[in-house]
Amino acid sequence: MLRGNLKEALALLIIDRGGPIGRYRLKDFLGLPEGIVRGMLGKLAKQGYVAVSKAGCSLTEAGKAALKKFLSNCRVRQIREGDFGRLNVGKANVALSIERRLRRPPMELRDEAVRAGARGAVIAIFEGGSVVIPNIMNLRETMPAVNDRLIRELSLGEGHVVVIAGADDRWRALEGALAIALALG
Repeated sequence: MLRGNLKEALALLIIDRGGPIGRYRLKDFLGLPEGIVRGMLGKLAKQGYVAVSKAGCSLTEAGKAALKKFLSNCRVRQIREGDFGRLNVGKANVALSIERRLRRPPMELRDEAVRAGARGAVIAIFEGGSVVIPNIMNLRETMPAVNDRLIRELSLGEGHVVVIAGADDRWRALEGALAIALALG
């Protein structure tokens, strides 16, 4: 089990979305030294989550189940990459929906994303049929197209937290968004 290990979960997501992948590319995506990644892959292979071959690392069925369980434990419902208009924080942006209530101030949560490598994050709540950035704006009124897209693509339910994290690359953005999901846990 991943037990809240953000880097291991990110590694499994990268392998799942881009595998098979070699450890040198994975090292670059994770932003970790090669030795750390080699050790992590050894551990994940020993747990049966990753299969290693000449083509690179691939996720096993057990790895897919562990990743699904990690995301479920964090209450992450959907993950989407893309352009979110004025809500973009970096070159690459990742939005996710979290089936939890907002228990910490958004600025504190944004700091979690920055510590994880993102440039920043926007934290919003889905309430009354609209995505709302607390004390700042109601997206239905200011950006209706983005509001509708987030509702549609993230399968939002009343009270869900919406995170849009941005960074220079998609994996840092995803790591920042996942750091917020873990912090809400």
